Amino acid sequence: MNIPLLRGRLFDDRDQPNAARVALISASLAKSKWPNEDPIGKIIEFGNMDGDMRPFTVVGVVGDVRGESLAAEPQP
Repeated sequence: MNIPLLRGRLFDDRDQPNAARVALISASLAKSKWPNEDPIGKIIEFGNMDGDMRPFTVVGVVGDVRGESLAAEPQP
């Protein structure tokens, strides 16, 4: 999809089912949640469809994507 990695890392072999849970977040989410801080290493919670609410550690920030249209602002 050519979404650029802006900071941190992408998923790799360390990210196995039994490993610590990690996340990549969009630049707009990083800016809105931690406007003047480095988001790498921050903890987020995300309600998975299976109800598993274990936290995720942010390991990377990727560029924003426009899901609705090219004219719409990216959503965090």
